[in-house]
Amino acid sequence: MIAPERVVHIEPADAAKRDPDFLANELSERLKRPPVIFRLKAQLASPGDPTSDPSRPWPDDRKLVEIGVFTLDSEVQNGAEAQKKLLFLPGQVPDGIELSDDPMVTIRTGAYAESFSRRNR
Repeated sequence: MIAPERVVHIEPADAAKRDPDFLANELSERLKRPPVIFRLKAQLASPGDPTSDPSRPWPDDRKLVEIGVFTLDSEVQNGAEAQKKLLFLPGQVPDGIELSDDPMVTIRTGAYAESFSRRNR
């Protein structure tokens, strides 16, 4: 889970009046102020919790732990071009981390690779 430190609510009617890319477009202005911070959190499974079906939520009483902080304090020059080079593969994990038996990880890995391929044609 990625939770913003500061949440801004926009009414649907107000959002509908704005440019479809208004969130991306305002990021440059937002980054001129204090940094945008997100807390990275993980919900810990208990024995017997299903891990192979992402459509089955675990009970709300499962422990949530903070595992990191993601801070945005500047933007990349030529961001649109830089984004084309990004490839996120959820199935590619560092040593010490094991994938769950959730089949969506493998499916997403293939889909994200295809998306990357199409962006770079």
